[in-house]
Amino acid sequence: MGLMLYGERGLVYAVILEIKDNLDLIKKVLGSVILGDGKSFTWLETLERVDFWIEPSFGQFGNPDLIAICYCKNDFKNVVFFEAKTVTYEDSAVPLAGSFIPGINSRINAQLTLKHRFVQALIRKGSQQGIIEEGKNASQAYARLSTDSKQPVPRILKNQYIVSTCRKMQANCKDFYFVALTNDLPGMNFGSVESKHLPLPVLFDDQGHDIWSTEKDRFGFLTFADLEKVLPPDGIFVNTRKNVLPDPKPTSPTGATATVLRTINWKEFSHAMTGVRSTLQQLILDAAAEAYGDDRNQNTITLHEYEGSDSFMGPGGNTIVKIIPYRDKNSEAIRVVIKDSLVRAAEAVDYFNKGPFQIGIGSNSRTFYGRSFEIPLSEDELNICRGFMVDVLSID
Repeated sequence: MGLMLYGERGLVYAVILEIKDNLDLIKKVLGSVILGDGKSFTWLETLERVDFWIEPSFGQFGNPDLIAICYCKNDFKNVVFFEAKTVTYEDSAVPLAGSFIPGINSRINAQLTLKHRFVQALIRKGSQQGIIEEGKNASQAYARLSTDSKQPVPRILKNQYIVSTCRKMQANCKDFYFVALTNDLPGMNFGSVESKHLPLPVLFDDQGHDIWSTEKDRFGFLTFADLEKVLPPDGIFVNTRKNVLPDPKPTSPTGATATVLRTINWKEFSHAMTGVRSTLQQLILDAAAEAYGDDRNQNTITLHEYEGSDSFMGPGGNTIVKIIPYRDKNSEAIRVVIKDSLVRAAEAVDYFNKGPFQIGIGSNSRTFYGRSFEIPLSEDELNICRGFMVDVLSID
């Protein structure tokens, strides 16, 4: 069978196995990162070697998927943290202020925030040698966020081996960077994140001041599509990506382009459709409760009813599921459609096999896959749908 890699961890391993002994490839990969100012790393020409640290445990600061310790000329280092997601940034990021969301610290912008907090604690003046602990003012500022509603005290790392290794990593380090590795289209950057008003990392200094505007140029993006451009087409990464992560561009099994979905007012359908609508609404809410660990007091997914469709808004504030009525020849039917990157990341395209569909206008347009249901719905059909729905909604 050979070596088979899977999921976020498998994709990261595949990249490292591909580039670890090839400085030219390492430079190409790092050169594909787009920072918040729209530029790449300025020190790549001075890069001499790189040590990769895969998924170390930083305790209360979380576990970075990958750290690249970049040794440059004149004994200087630059350190790059990577957080990987098999979905787009939009489909993982959630607002960090407001009500608590189960699993919030596994979301991409929360993970980037935690790694920045770790570095701030690491370089903090007056910190004790044997531990890494953030300052009280910074901790109090972060305590206002939903990320810390269950952690209202300064975060700390005490593992002596990890602390010692991090102190060595810090020595002669010129700068630290934080990169989101996502399934977005090429060219993704934090300028586009801001322009789309997507949830950002939240950063405070040791005095509790918001410093995103001054720190954002140390945050960057690298997409799997960017990696495929610079890594060998027959290499382990590309082959792993084909198995784990379909192309981020909207496609269908037949290669057709996305179809624009039009809606019809619910009032034009029979009373039986109203019952099916209610059943599917409850199925989606129940699946969300299971996927998010929702105790019914948390608004992890919200239902919005419109004249011609129902929309379910996810933790990130964007629509991830819709229920849409339509007529199939002379009969009535109903579609459940889900954001395409979630469907593909959950490997549910064979079940949600209708599409792709384009919904929305202009910059608000999004691509969905779906499944059609006719009346009446059987119990077996509902149970199968719920299972796939839980799988899709569990993707973060």
